[in-house]
Amino acid sequence: MIREILLCTKLFSWSGEEFEQKYGFNYLNFIGATVKKLENEKYITICPKGVRLTQKGIVFGDYVGMVLASSFKNAMAPDKINFTY
Repeated sequence: MIREILLCTKLFSWSGEEFEQKYGFNYLNFIGATVKKLENEKYITICPKGVRLTQKGIVFGDYVGMVLASSFKNAMAPDKINFTY
């Protein structure tokens, strides 16, 4: 799942629905604060179909992917060994 989140940022936009159909839940529901932070910092926009990278987000796509993936990983299984991507 983490890999899929990282790969989605390479697409510039993606749907939480697709993830939900594949895994049975929408990962965005677990990382709302992180999504809001990235949106406030102008890396992403939330649209009816999902998440879209802004121009800034495209330039810093690896950062956006790392932040989303780390946040989701920590929401699902808090890090006890200081693992980073």
